[in-house]
Amino acid sequence: MNAEHLRGLTFTIVITNVFAALWGFSGSMALFGLLRMLMISVVVMVTAIWFGIAYSFLKRAKSAPKTSSQMKNPFGTLSYRLAVIAQFIAIPVVARILTTSGHAEAIISAVAMIVGLHFFGLIPAFKSWQFAAVGTAMVALAVLSLALPVYINLPSGLSLNLRQMLIGFGSAFILWLSIIPTVLKSYRERLRIVG
Repeated sequence: MNAEHLRGLTFTIVITNVFAALWGFSGSMALFGLLRMLMISVVVMVTAIWFGIAYSFLKRAKSAPKTSSQMKNPFGTLSYRLAVIAQFIAIPVVARILTTSGHAEAIISAVAMIVGLHFFGLIPAFKSWQFAAVGTAMVALAVLSLALPVYINLPSGLSLNLRQMLIGFGSAFILWLSIIPTVLKSYRERLRIVG
């Protein structure tokens, strides 16, 4: 693997991990008391592990061959930019529409759906159908969440924001899981080169 590939992999892990952590924190905030603190701690630990993995790839990039690649940086492609711009325009527009129409409780599901749909726009940029799996999983999670009650009352008298918890932890899990195949492929390739 060349240095450019390893730096790209590092960036991919970092950006995915940041968004997964934000979703995980959102899910944690739906909880209360010790359970909230426990889940925040879990999110922080998983995030730290992924940042450690990203750092290991960045360190390897420093000593990797600097071969010039003819492959275009996927983050600079038009399809990547359009997918990201469309996502960041759609989220506030849809949130405003849902709020003014009296459906603010559906915003988190709509955001997850928009984020999921944006992954389909990344397929041509990265030339990887793995993004279709991530997008499908996030859209399915968002649709499923709309079929559930927003809140459930617990025997203790507290209300649990079921939708926020499901979307938050579900989206974080999907994003963290989505990095694994790429990381494993890179480790296998490194073992093949070293061995």
